[in-house]
Amino acid sequence: MEERKRTGHYSSASLLQVSFDAVQAGICILDIDLTILQVNRTMKEWYSHAVPLEGKKCYQVYKNRSEPCSSCNARKAMEQGEPAVKNVSMMGADGKTAWLEISSTPLKTEDGRVIGVVDYVRNSTEKVRIKQALEESEEKYRALIEQSVDMIYLHDLEGSILDVNRAAVNWTGYERQELCRMKVFDLHPEPHSDVENRQDIISQWLSWLPGSGSYNLETVHRHKDGSIAPVSINAGKVIVGEKELILALVRDRTEQKMVEETLQYQYRFESMIAEISSTFVNIPQENIDRAIDHALAYSGHFFDADRCYLCRISADGLHMSNTHEWCAEGIPSMKERNQNFPLENAPWWADQLRSGRHVYVPDVNDLPPEAEKDREEFRMEGTKSFLSIPMVKDDRVIGLYGFKAVTRKKVLSEQQIGLLKVVADLITGALVKHEAEEKLKESEERYREILVTMEEGYYETDLLGTITYCNDAACRLFGYEPGGLVGVSYKQIYKDPDLAFRTFNQVFMTGKPERGLILEMYRRDGSLGYGELSITLMRDKEGYITGFKGIGKDVTERIQYERRLEYLSLYDQLTDIYNRAFFEAELDRLSGGREYPVTIISADLDGLKLINDTMGHDAGDMMLNSCAGVLKKSLRSSDILARVGGDEFSAILVKTDRVTGELILRRIREHVEEHNRKNEALPLGLSLGAASAEEPGLPLKKLFKRADDMMYREKLYSSKSSRSKIVQSLLAALAERDYITEGHARRLESLCRAVGEKERLSSHQLADLALLAQVHDLGKVGVPDQILFKPGPLNEEEWEIMRGHPEKGYRIASSSPDLAAVADLILKHHERWDGKGYPLGLSSTAIPVECRILAIVDAFDAMTTERPYNKTMTEKEAIRELRTHAGSQFDPELVESFIAVLKEQDWVDINHLKGEEK
Repeated sequence: MEERKRTGHYSSASLLQVSFDAVQAGICILDIDLTILQVNRTMKEWYSHAVPLEGKKCYQVYKNRSEPCSSCNARKAMEQGEPAVKNVSMMGADGKTAWLEISSTPLKTEDGRVIGVVDYVRNSTEKVRIKQALEESEEKYRALIEQSVDMIYLHDLEGSILDVNRAAVNWTGYERQELCRMKVFDLHPEPHSDVENRQDIISQWLSWLPGSGSYNLETVHRHKDGSIAPVSINAGKVIVGEKELILALVRDRTEQKMVEETLQYQYRFESMIAEISSTFVNIPQENIDRAIDHALAYSGHFFDADRCYLCRISADGLHMSNTHEWCAEGIPSMKERNQNFPLENAPWWADQLRSGRHVYVPDVNDLPPEAEKDREEFRMEGTKSFLSIPMVKDDRVIGLYGFKAVTRKKVLSEQQIGLLKVVADLITGALVKHEAEEKLKESEERYREILVTMEEGYYETDLLGTITYCNDAACRLFGYEPGGLVGVSYKQIYKDPDLAFRTFNQVFMTGKPERGLILEMYRRDGSLGYGELSITLMRDKEGYITGFKGIGKDVTERIQYERRLEYLSLYDQLTDIYNRAFFEAELDRLSGGREYPVTIISADLDGLKLINDTMGHDAGDMMLNSCAGVLKKSLRSSDILARVGGDEFSAILVKTDRVTGELILRRIREHVEEHNRKNEALPLGLSLGAASAEEPGLPLKKLFKRADDMMYREKLYSSKSSRSKIVQSLLAALAERDYITEGHARRLESLCRAVGEKERLSSHQLADLALLAQVHDLGKVGVPDQILFKPGPLNEEEWEIMRGHPEKGYRIASSSPDLAAVADLILKHHERWDGKGYPLGLSSTAIPVECRILAIVDAFDAMTTERPYNKTMTEKEAIRELRTHAGSQFDPELVESFIAVLKEQDWVDINHLKGEEK
């Protein structure tokens, strides 16, 4: 793979630049408007004061002009469509005049359209000096021509060579004497190949000399060995003595010709790449196969292949299948043969390919000895030469681009291999992109199907908050027809649009999603409801934010229910005064504050149970309300009155000393007497106690305990307190129902405590957990037996009754001082880890840890104990069931902690507990 990273991606421009820089003469490529597109290193050195040269006009750089030259050689070549040569003068850095020979060759497309020109620039100062020297003295002339690197010929007007320099001898391979016996046109016969006699040859030769006495010609020159090379000739008349002669400077154009051919080749290649690329860009996805076939055919013709093809390698890397193939005329197809081809049939070749390197074999017969099996496989196909280029995706070879020669061996240069890699990478990129788009399309279709069928509302908005897409569930949520929400602004939906804007803006600024946002929203009919939203940014392919998306669901009922529960958590439902939970919270809040002195009053309603038993609970409730009314009438508006038990009330009197507290106690007794005088049928009996703290040093909970003790001194009670009676009566009721037995409670308490200790719960939490294990199902007291012990599945109505027992248990526990601490735990003990529990739909760690532990232990005991509604499981089966539902119904970490506890526990003791139950 590393070699591919180093050499796998060839830039055609970089290959051309290397060729340019190797030429000593200056090369400049111009477009049709004379803008410099590319130059070589020599030109940059000559015009270093103006670099970078690219992008500028040639006349600006070379002549410091604002308009094109009137006799522009490049423009002449483009207009005539033929090469043009011109000598121009320039001022050198030393202040002396120098001469440049500019050979301009038009750059054409395959259909002959001129798109630019290539200027080939060489220093011709030496030729001018030789001509001047010849006219001045033969000795000076001889010294100069022998030093010249260009070929120099001196001939008469009939073409007879009179003298040559050493460069001409060395280049042509003729001796000086041999050349001096030849005509100059014997060395370059091309211009007069259709001329029949000598006089015509001479006439045409002389016709090249214009009135100025010089000519420029690009032709070919013949070596003595018969080989032909391109040359340029720059000639002119000179006077030697009194005789007119021709002095010709001949330069080898081989390098220049190669550059020009490279340019034409380069242009054709880039045209091919451009056409292939545009085909892949514009073609529909369903026509991708046709586009690949076109690319294979185009590249096959361009590089003169017999067969070009694509193969895909299976995911396990063991087989290969030919998916696309182009064959030259008369070449048989191998596509069918190479379906599901086992790569073990060509192991050497397959190993090379898997490494990410291209495999080029100019002659199959020259494969190494270890590739004998591969050689036979290629011979069976008739392959003489081949090139295989791996197709790579995510650093894995997924296939190959193949190039084969069948009719003859094919030698490819490094440049050609590099260009073929460009083609292979282009096809690979298009194929990978197509497959990714297909998967994305499939994914989007599945995504849309999910959105259509899901119950939650899905929405997408632009950055202005206008809905651009939503599913049918979102429309139903707001009372719209399908699609009716599209185009609706958030300002039309939310009751508080400013709150919505701030939240969406926060998501935009931070990039962090928002979940669980509760907003009050208008339905289409004008009614209000509550929605729970998630908000996430939408981005385009470049990563720019384009809008928002999220899920919304109607939580109106849940909010109303939570608010009701919140009210219940603060107020006593019967008397409409604060409850014990609020009272204790106020004790904590006021302790150590600035409200001292503080007095606490405790009151107990005597005979409530007797009233309930003899006159019914309606009468008992009336009695409780009367008691609360008397207390409220007796207290000040700033005092905090709460019902802290079934028949117990307490009040916190801030900034009240002991004397004032006693006065208020006296007022309460007076109001009780007044009430009893008016309500003889249902008189009140109140036991009262009060305690005062002058300074913050005494915690209010201790002060409350003192007031309670003072109240109990006044109260006549049986051997057990009323609070103990409540607990005992509830447990007795549970025992009578026979679905919670002493053995069951002991097992739950034992195992819950063990798990709690393993999880390092506090002593307070362990105590609550133990109590929760005993009383968590208190609410089932109100569930009818036919539902509780039904052997078959419950219907929806029955489930509604059953699902209400946590709330009932919560209410019962809230009214009992001994159970108030676990009331909230009882409420939440049927919540599930995945949020599908009841009654609040809490999930994950929002569920108290005590409830999560109890859920696991209770489920285990229910599965392993005989019940009327399920089959008894073994311990192993129950453990397997717990693990199956870990992460959905149960906390997965606590499941493993519980299983660990079971392994650590003495199984005999557990079985013993079950034996006691029986």
